[in-house]
Formats: sequence, structure tokens, C-alpha cells
Amino acid sequence: MSWHGDSKLSGGGFLTHSGSHHLDLLRYLFGDIKSVSCKCRYDSGDGRDYYLNGKLFMENGAEIDMRLGRVDVPNLGPGFTLFRGGWNETIEVIAHRGYIKVENPSWQGYEAMKVSHWFKGMPGPTETYYECNEQWINEFADYVESCKTHKLGPSGSSAEDGYRVDFTIEKMKESGSKNGEIIEINYLY
Repeated sequence: MSWHGDSKLSGGGFLTHSGSHHLDLLRYLFGDIKSVSCKCRYDSGDGRDYYLNGKLFMENGAEIDMRLGRVDVPNLGPGFTLFRGGWNETIEVIAHRGYIKVENPSWQGYEAMKVSHWFKGMPGPTETYYECNEQWINEFADYVESCKTHKLGPSGSSAEDGYRVDFTIEKMKESGSKNGEIIEINYLY
């Protein structure tokens, strides 16, 4: 029930607030998103979007599953959630020669991030945990440096990147309102 999930306070709910970072990273790694198919679950009429299960179809042919939202564990009593804060964020990329899955029980990096991966030729998947408690410090430091130098760093996002992420979020919400219909993304400029 934090302000992040309230679209009137956060400018669009948790998908806009938190999911935008994931979309930005996915675009950086895999190129533009060509189409989306999403299912969103909403709370009881107060406008809080609290679960998204989406599939992103990338320009290079990759298909990416993206899940964000509150995780409820049934039969353990009212208000019980799996992780502190009750949020889970997962991105899984499956390809012909392997896969990688990143699970983060706390969008702010308070908990260790679990990374599972397998590549062709490996006997089985491996799991590794990464502490990411400095992610915001590093992001703010990069932003401050860009302001000082008036130059976008090599890993920075441009205004065009921001527009494409926001436009993608609108198409994800549109797909969710149409029960997961695949929505093509044609940027308007």
C-alpha cells in the first residue's frame, strides 16, 4: 500500500515506477521491443496495479518473460507475503543456446538477487546470489556526473530511450486491458 502502487501519486503505478528500469535495461541488452502481451491484475477498484505477467518480443527475435508485483502465499494467513515488502521482480530470457533468469525479491536491492543461468554445453543450471545494495548510489553518481559534464555516459539513457520505455508501458497496459492481446509497438516519431 505504498505510494509506488498508487497511479495518482506515482504517475502510473508500479509498472511505471519500477518496471521502467527493467525495460530500460532490456532495451539496452536486446534492442527495441517490437510487441508485448501482458496480463495485469488490479486491486479492488482503487487503481493500484499490483501484478504484471508480460511477454516482450524483441527486435532480434528474443522472447522475454517479465513479472512484477505483489506475491501472496495462500493458506498462510491474511497479510502474509513471501518477501519483505511483498514484491517480486523476475526477468527470464530463453534462447536457443541457453537461458538466464534474474529474480529480485526487493526492487530497491535490499535482498540478494538470484541469478540462474544455463548455456549449451553446461551439465546443468547454476545459481548465484548477488548483493546489489549500491545500485541506487551508482545510478545517482552516474546521473550527477552526466549533469557536470553535460555528456551522457556510455551506459546512460537518452530522452529517446525514456520515450520508448514510456510508450512501451502504455502498450503493456493496453494489452493488459485486452486480456493479453499482442500489441505491436510502432513508435510515433
